[in-house]
Formats: sequence, C-alpha cells, structure tokens
Amino acid sequence: MENLLYKKVSYDDAVHNRIFSDYISKRIVAIIPAHNEQYAIGNVLKSLVNQDGLNGLKLSIFIALDNCTDKTEEVIKEYKDK
Repeated sequence: MENLLYKKVSYDDAVHNRIFSDYISKRIVAIIPAHNEQYAIGNVLKSLVNQDGLNGLKLSIFIALDNCTDKTEEVIKEYKDK
C-alpha cells in the first residue's frame, strides 16, 4: 500500500479520483486553504496530528497553497513525517 507523507496533487488528479490509493479505509479529511501562513500553519498541523479519538481512522490533510510568497510550503514539509 502506498504511504505518501507529502504529495502535490494536481487538479487533474482530483478530477479523475487519483488522490488515494486506498479507497476502502475510513478516513477523516481536512482541507486547509493557505496564503502566506508560515507563522500559523505549523500550529494548525500540530493540532490536527495530535488529535485523540481517531479510533483506526486515517487522517488525510490537504493544504491548498494560494500563491504563497513566504515559507509556508517549507513549514508544511517539516510536518510531513508526523
């Protein structure tokens, strides 16, 4: 089974349902829009990753980067293994 910790998803992938390799597992999906959020995005990701009570559910976090000109993407990459 594919276990991607950081993956850029294209519009075409989303439209043609090529985001998940596992379509059976129950999951929670969080979608976060971000525009120049380098100072806040780390706390948001830390909070999501540390959630209790997932009880076997997979957590998928998608961050929609909106033309960031700061280090938002670099901060996101720091959380890819968590």
